[in-house]
Amino acid sequence: SREAQDSLRRTMEKYMRTCRIVLIASSACRVTPAIRSRCFQIRLSAPTTEQVVTVLQGVAKSEGLTVLPDQLAQRIADSADGNVRKALLMLEATKVKQYPFSAEQVVERADWEEYIAGIAMDILQEQTPKRLADVRLKVYELLTHCIPPELVLKRLAMELLKKVDSQLQHEVITWAAFYV
Repeated sequence: SREAQDSLRRTMEKYMRTCRIVLIASSACRVTPAIRSRCFQIRLSAPTTEQVVTVLQGVAKSEGLTVLPDQLAQRIADSADGNVRKALLMLEATKVKQYPFSAEQVVERADWEEYIAGIAMDILQEQTPKRLADVRLKVYELLTHCIPPELVLKRLAMELLKKVDSQLQHEVITWAAFYV
């Protein structure tokens, strides 16, 4: 929040001589200019799909799992969109679903992604005040489980885009961009 960043700025000013703070942000535009001006910014690009596959293979080997097929590792890496943490969670979910691995095995999505897909179906099935209240409660539940609101809205928009006709897709994208 802006208040938290103002508090951080005051702390940085007070202890600048004796303290170094490492601030990690997925988007620098959400960091206030006052904080940005007091930081040395290092921009890192997301890892490539090949790097994510290498990490997955290394983790599978270090955990003593049987060979992780290259095709499965590639599909997991593609689904993770450059997010190593998400790729590792998907690997874990895939292992829980079926082990030992097979090359044709289905890549499992995270529980919260399945939950958002359910919310999208709820929205499309019925547009009533009662359904709105139900959807609101489900979104609040995601937020209480520390799923970032931007991620919830982005994923919900993506799920809705898969299920609506081309006339509504523009409207969904417009409002998603407005609120994210």
